[in-house]
Amino acid sequence: MRYTPYILPLLVSAGFGVTLASYAWRRRDVPGAAPFAWLMGSAAAWALAYVLDISTTDLAWKTLVSNLNFPANTVLSVAVVAMALQFAGHGYWLTRPRLAALCVVPVLTSAIALTSQWHTLWRHGYYLAVDEPFSVLLYEVGPWYWVHAAYSYAMVTATVVLLVQAARGVPWIYTRRTAVFIVALAVPVVADVLFRFRLTPVPGYNLAPSAFALSGLLVTWALFRYHVLDLVPIARSTIVEQMHAVMLVVDRQNRIVDFNAAAQRAIGFDPKRVIGQPAEVVSARWLDLVERYREAEGVSEQIAVEEAGERRSYHLSIAPIHDRQQRTLGRLVVLHDVTELERAKEAAEAGVRAKATFLATMSHEIRTPLSVILSLAQVLARSDTLTDDEHRHVGLIQQSGGHLLTLLNDVLDMARSDAGRLELQPRPFDLHRLLTDLDGLFRPQAAARGLALRIWWVEGVPRYVVGDDARLRQVLFNLLDNALKFTTRGDVALWVERVDRAQAPDYRLRFAVADTGIGIAAGELAGVFEPFVQTESGRQAQAGTGLGLALSREIVRRMGGELTVRSEVGRGSAFTFDVAVEALEGEAAAPAAIGRGRAMAGLAAGQAPRRVLVVDDDDANRRALMALLASLSAPGAPVLELGEAHDAQDALRLWRAWRPDLVFLDMRLPDRSGQDVARAIKERALAPPAAGGETAIVALSASAFPEEQAAFLAAGCDDFVPKPYRTQDVLACLVRHLGMRVEYRGAEPAYGEARVAAPLEVAARLAACPAEWVAALRAAAELGDFDGVEAMIARLRPRDGELAAHLAAWAGEYNQEALLRATAYVEAVAHAGVTTHTALAAATASTEGPS
Repeated sequence: MRYTPYILPLLVSAGFGVTLASYAWRRRDVPGAAPFAWLMGSAAAWALAYVLDISTTDLAWKTLVSNLNFPANTVLSVAVVAMALQFAGHGYWLTRPRLAALCVVPVLTSAIALTSQWHTLWRHGYYLAVDEPFSVLLYEVGPWYWVHAAYSYAMVTATVVLLVQAARGVPWIYTRRTAVFIVALAVPVVADVLFRFRLTPVPGYNLAPSAFALSGLLVTWALFRYHVLDLVPIARSTIVEQMHAVMLVVDRQNRIVDFNAAAQRAIGFDPKRVIGQPAEVVSARWLDLVERYREAEGVSEQIAVEEAGERRSYHLSIAPIHDRQQRTLGRLVVLHDVTELERAKEAAEAGVRAKATFLATMSHEIRTPLSVILSLAQVLARSDTLTDDEHRHVGLIQQSGGHLLTLLNDVLDMARSDAGRLELQPRPFDLHRLLTDLDGLFRPQAAARGLALRIWWVEGVPRYVVGDDARLRQVLFNLLDNALKFTTRGDVALWVERVDRAQAPDYRLRFAVADTGIGIAAGELAGVFEPFVQTESGRQAQAGTGLGLALSREIVRRMGGELTVRSEVGRGSAFTFDVAVEALEGEAAAPAAIGRGRAMAGLAAGQAPRRVLVVDDDDANRRALMALLASLSAPGAPVLELGEAHDAQDALRLWRAWRPDLVFLDMRLPDRSGQDVARAIKERALAPPAAGGETAIVALSASAFPEEQAAFLAAGCDDFVPKPYRTQDVLACLVRHLGMRVEYRGAEPAYGEARVAAPLEVAARLAACPAEWVAALRAAAELGDFDGVEAMIARLRPRDGELAAHLAAWAGEYNQEALLRATAYVEAVAHAGVTTHTALAAATASTEGPS
């Protein structure tokens, strides 16, 4: 053994090989990493074997060591091909039998090299030359040597071809990475070629093992620059050939230049006859599509194709293919079969339609008997001959029937929401009146539970606005109803305020409902708006169905807002939402309001009688409405002449002979639909018109779907009254269409001060006072302790004399209600955690409360 400096690059090359082999082996799950580890390990072994080769001076020892070079050398050719196959996405090709076949030549080469002293297949006539910087074994090569060389260069060539193919049409990072691999592979190959043809600068010195040092540097740089072992190229075989969508590539002359296996299966392509052929001659079944989209670019639409008597649906996508200069080279056509998806969609839509039909039928079947119950209950409620207990019993019937009707409406609305058919119907309405009606509706319930109900709006909230008043009323009804159900002491408050500075007529209003009830646990707040989900407090109270809040949130969202909740167990809850409205200015813009919100008691006596025909095939419903209409007139002074018909033929006969002024017409009749009857009456097609005016038609139906109601009006009906009938709705129709006069129950409700925080300045200044002081003032007012109220005012007077004067005036008049309203407003706003209106915020910022 003797030292020579030529071993240094070999040692460096071996070090790089071992390091990269270890790094790659730890990532052997990545395609290409395991054979890369074998490649670098074999290169390291070859370099170390060559170190021993050039350091040895004994002929026998050098011959043995030289033969050991070739087992490591032969592994390189197999490893490099396996690596290229996996990186190119063809790893599936490397089955065990094929890998064994690749190893046949390397194994034979190793065996022949190690036994070369017994034959001349590998080398013969060898001797040791010692006059070089290191001892060199010189010999004549045998025939198997060239078999080994040819096999090695063939594997290298195949590797380069695979890497180049894998780099075509992939992102730049894969292309550059492949280029680095090819260069790193070429360096030792070129060095080996120079050695085999004895063209090396140092005679007898094989540069190939040393060249792996430079290859190792290149690969190391690529590892960290392009994440070689962390990225796998998206090869054509795995993304195109295995895709289920049909893919075609056509050039600018509409000739097919490429297609995938799915196209061959779907269209019946013959691979040997298709490439280069015009698209229109490929498949006659697709000829119309080829003609339709011959010049199309940027297409993305759904098409239908008849195949073997079956209609199939495809999503067609056509995109231009450009080169780097953005010149159009051709087009990519992709057809994705969506037949099953369309069938599933149609099945789902059929299910939705079946569900809607079922709900409509159930609605009709439930509302029809319910209409009889509630109509007759209303008739009984109008009787003066019932005892107090009997009136209470009738009230319970009405209350329970109304509750059942509310549940039915909620279920139907939830179903419409699920089907995406919950729509808003905006119209002008009186917002102040809506709030006043809610106050009148819930105040008796609150009083019966010993609760204080406070409903108000603050300055700046418009009276007449455009919106869906029915849906807004539904939301507020649900929130107030829940608040009263789950509150056993204290109060429930509803207030409305402006939350922006927008100019009229566009406003954004905030509605808030707060209570001092049992509250909701923090862990249950997330599910409080889910359908059919009740909180623990709700289950304990055994109240509600879990639908009201879910439906209210959906309605608010369709109004452009979001329903939110803040709650604390034992302290109560606050629900808030904002909606945008358009304000109508002036009294002239106010919607028509019969009696300005007063309850209509019945028809006024002393007016000309009018003829009313009731048409309904259900005897119970017909008689219930007849009884309700009869009860509207004062006893002994009827102003309605009533007639009845049980089917369409009977209705048309009576209309011709009797000429009623108004017809209450059921839309479901056994012989003809109510819509047909309405058209016949309006067109006067069955008989010459008799003397008299136009007949008004009011559609009657248990249907709760707006589209059906719209169809009734389109058929010629002038109005619509849903079942169950409400006395106020029936009276309103008589007033609107016959001009009849009505009598009202009670005085017109007051607007303004009675429902507005009174006055705004007092509430604004109270909001700036310490919460403890406001609570003490409220407690004294609730107890009627006006001495205590005066004491609290005395504490305030040195700091805010004007506020103290307002409060002292109320105290001097023993105006307990005014004191309670002002303090309740401040406490409710603070409890809900919402901002107040602009004036209150400004006053709060500039006013100091008492100490």
